Amino acid sequence: MANRVKAQIKINGQQRWVSSYSVQDLVEKAIEASSKPDIPLITLQEYAEDYMQRYKANGSIEHNTLTGYVGYLKNHVYPFFGAMPIASITVNTLQDYINLKAATLSQKSIREHINLLRQIFAAAIEDELMDRNPCLSSRLQIIGSKSTKVMAYTEEEFAELEHLLTFLNGTDKLFLALSLYTGMRQGELFALQWEDVDLAQNLIRVTKAVEWACQNKGTIKSPKTENGVRTIVIIKQLADVLKPLAKPSGYVLTAERQKPDEPMSHQAVKRLNERIENAAKKTGCKTRFLSHRARHTVATFLNNAGADDVSITGIIGHSDVAFTKRQYANTQTVQLQRGMDKFSNYIQNIAVS
Repeated sequence: MANRVKAQIKINGQQRWVSSYSVQDLVEKAIEASSKPDIPLITLQEYAEDYMQRYKANGSIEHNTLTGYVGYLKNHVYPFFGAMPIASITVNTLQDYINLKAATLSQKSIREHINLLRQIFAAAIEDELMDRNPCLSSRLQIIGSKSTKVMAYTEEEFAELEHLLTFLNGTDKLFLALSLYTGMRQGELFALQWEDVDLAQNLIRVTKAVEWACQNKGTIKSPKTENGVRTIVIIKQLADVLKPLAKPSGYVLTAERQKPDEPMSHQAVKRLNERIENAAKKTGCKTRFLSHRARHTVATFLNNAGADDVSITGIIGHSDVAFTKRQYANTQTVQLQRGMDKFSNYIQNIAVS
């Protein structure tokens, strides 16, 4: 197949690409395009909205991911260059966007914006609306504030939350205990049913998760990753909480007026967290409970206790050991102290010998 040839022409003061497989046809296309200057050039917003509807809103990605993409576009991308002809967007334009957003957004957020734009621009190139993808330029500099890493609870904070368990009942107690002792994701916790809990074998089978697609009613879906389907061992501390509250069937975490065949609503989850927070204040617990922070803590304490990397990754439900170590297993002062104690004992033995 012959190579495609391209040329850039100016229409209404804006650059536009035309392409063909022959120079003669290319010239004819350029003349035809130039003779119709009143034809509006497609803007980034017009193209992006069509692209999102056709390729992203068709069920190919999770609803939460789609909601995030739409938010990026409406709140950030469109106000900046949504009205620009897509063909006019260059590396310089993109860097100007990054420089502006760096004042309020993290590098992680900006990188997510650029990754989405990269996909949109790649489609525009296929449609012969652009010649190059500015997101792929080596000149592009992703700047912005560093994302705040979620830190695990200290041993003292964890002990405070364990003590808080003694003041809680029912779903409140179950939610806190499951969070502290399993490392399950919040969506997995609210999808958990008593049929998944084997108290005879002390095992929990994680097979599903809840997604609050409409920001209230929860729907059941598969776990976040393939490795999200896993079995977690119930430790003694958790068994002591589960056994008195166990039921033959149904959702483990429930709310008033909840339908038996539906998980907790998003509003009910918010009220549950508020109840635990209020209980903490009344009992003098200064540590704020966050289920995702508890998840980080389980991974970190497993690491501190000497569990192997594969086991930690399996319990947390990741596929990448390196990701688990990097994101979840925070090195704590107590772990460093224990490591230095081992070092001290080691060199002391060398001196004695």
